[in-house]
Parts: sequence; structure tokens; C-alpha cells
Amino acid sequence: MAGFSAEDRVDGPVVNLSYWVFPAFTKLAALAPEFDWARLNAAGLDLVLRARFGEAKLPTEWIAMRGGTPKPAEGFPATFSYNAVRVPLYLAMAGHADRRAYEPFAKLWAEPDPAGLPIVDTASGQVTGRLQEPGYASLAALVACAASGTALPAGFAEPAATENYYPATLHLLALVAANTRYRSCLGR
Repeated sequence: MAGFSAEDRVDGPVVNLSYWVFPAFTKLAALAPEFDWARLNAAGLDLVLRARFGEAKLPTEWIAMRGGTPKPAEGFPATFSYNAVRVPLYLAMAGHADRRAYEPFAKLWAEPDPAGLPIVDTASGQVTGRLQEPGYASLAALVACAASGTALPAGFAEPAATENYYPATLHLLALVAANTRYRSCLGR
């Protein structure tokens, strides 16, 4: 992808943690063993722990890596939002057990909010919007399960019939994670 490398940007390379699809790396290693998937996985896990910005300690959508120190990328909103909500989902789908990885998400989503998951400006700490459809709430429930074994709420296994594509997909992926990695949270 052009435009994100160290040669293209003053603060580059620029990465998006939501593209680290942790559960895919073991399968990809079998399909393309010439690539060091374990190293890519480890780099992503390290970045999850280091790319924590502002008081909430959340990753932004786009992260600048100039000099090896993560910071919010220039020219992009410094928000935890639509893309970044996939980070803890992919960690949970991979069965990642280090609870430190889930801490900022679990803290942000500790109290269910009927208004939806917060979009956070990491610089100010302010909630600037909400991801309102029910599918997004499945991420908060999955994170609570992965981080501390909290039982998934009643109705978790039944996605909303009228949900839009993206939150419905996130809900289905959370359901897959629960059924493959966290059956105890389902009460089974």
C-alpha cells in the first residue's frame, strides 16, 4: 500500500493495528512458511501493549512508528474508533491470554452503555461519538470474557436481524471467538 512507508511520510511508517488479524497467523504460517508469521504476531502483540495514548491508554486508528516509538499518526484523527475496536476482537479470536492486552478496552467498556460503544479522542480523552448498533456491544462483552471470565449476556448468541453489515459481522466474529475460545463464558 503506497503512502504509509517511512519513505512516504515524515512520521512513517504508519500502521493500523486493526489489520493485525492475530487468529490468521498460525494458518498463514502453514500456507506461506517462507514468511516469519511468528515475528509479525509478536510485533503486533508488542504494539498492542505500547500503542496506548492519552489518559485512556487506547490505540488510535493510525499509528506512526518513526524511530520505533508509537504515536498517533499525523494527518489522521487521534481517535479510538470504528477500526480500532477490532484490535481486542482479534486478540480474543486468537485466544491471546495476556490480560494486559485487554486492560484499556475492558476499562473503557466496563459499564454497558445503551448509547453504544464510545469513540474516544485519545488526546483529550473526550467521547466524540458512539458506535450505536447492538453488534458493537458484543465486543465489550467478549473483552470482559477474555480479560476476566465474565459470563456473556443473555442474547449474545442471537445477533440482531436488522443490523448493518459491519456491526453484524463484528458480532458474528465475537460469537465465533466465544464458541471456539471462551465456551465457559457462554455457560456451556
